[in-house]
Amino acid sequence: ASGRSSTSGERAPSSSEQEALGLIDEGNALENAGRTAEALARYDAAVRVAPALARAHLNRGNALLDLGNPTDALEAYAAALAQDPAYASAHYNMGNAFWRSGRHEAALDAYRNALVHRPGFADAEVATACVLEDLGRREEAVECYRRALALDPSHAPVHANLGHALRGLGRLAEATASYRRALDIDPRLGNVHRALGSSLKELGQYDAAAACYRDALAHDPNDVEAIVSLGAA
Repeated sequence: ASGRSSTSGERAPSSSEQEALGLIDEGNALENAGRTAEALARYDAAVRVAPALARAHLNRGNALLDLGNPTDALEAYAAALAQDPAYASAHYNMGNAFWRSGRHEAALDAYRNALVHRPGFADAEVATACVLEDLGRREEAVECYRRALALDPSHAPVHANLGHALRGLGRLAEATASYRRALDIDPRLGNVHRALGSSLKELGQYDAAAACYRDALAHDPNDVEAIVSLGAA
C-alpha cells in the first residue's frame, strides 16, 4: 500500500485544501496511468496551494520515489510528518526511501514508527522483514513475516518470502510448507514452484523436486535455474 489516503480529521477542508485534494486526485489518476512525472507536477501544485496538507507532501514523496529520487522523497515525507507526526503512511514510505538509499537501520526505525502509529500495518511488517533479511537477521525476519500473515493470511508472496527466510535458516520442512501455502493461494508463481523444488531436492525428494521444476517451466519456459535444476534433479 502506498499510503496515499488522507489522514483522519473531523473539520471540513478549507477551500485551498479542497483545491489541493482535487490536484492530488488528478495526480493519482496520472500515476495509475503510468504518467508519474505529470503526477508530480500536480502534487507540487497541491503543496503550493495547501502547504500544511500532509497528504500533499506524502503523494509528492511517493512520486519522487517512483521516479528514482529517494533523497527528495525523504524531504517530502519529513514535510508530511512535520504537519502530522502520527501519519503512519508517511513513516512507512520514509522507510521505503531509506531502504532504497541503503540506510537499513533508518528504514527499520521508520517502519517501527509506522507500526507504533498504526498497529497491524501488514505492509510495514513485511518491509521490516525484507530489511532484516538484507541485514542477515533471518530469525527476526521470520517473526515479522508471521505477524504479517496473521493479519493477512491470503498474501501468497509473503508466504513465499517466509519460505525463503526459513530455507536460508535450514528449516526446510517449514520452508516447503510455506511454499506450498503460497502456491495454494496463487499457483501461477513459477519462481515459487522452483524454490519448492529446490527445498524438496535438499530433503532428498528428487522426484517431487523434478515435478516442481517442470511446473516452474510450465509458467516460464525460459527459467534457466529451473532448467539447470531439472537436469540435475
